Amino acid sequence: MNKLAAMRTFRRVIELGSFTAAASDLRLSKSAVSKHVALLERDLQRPLLTRTSRRLRPTPAGERYVAVCARVLDELSKVEAEFGPPEPLLA
Repeated sequence: MNKLAAMRTFRRVIELGSFTAAASDLRLSKSAVSKHVALLERDLQRPLLTRTSRRLRPTPAGERYVAVCARVLDELSKVEAEFGPPEPLLA
């Protein structure tokens, strides 16, 4: 699993409030979004979301984790902006 991709996905789920909206925004299938979140929950050995038929809310662990994700992803964006697009790798 690409942990950064899963973190980005989880963050969008929280920001947009649904798997469907996050999937549309990220141009992923809803099942791919669900799989990213499930893999994070498995790796962390705790639920990150409380799901009901009508609502999706972060658990206390999910709230802490999304805050960490936001810091990591925002810092990565700053670094990428500072260095510009990557140079092509030489074979």
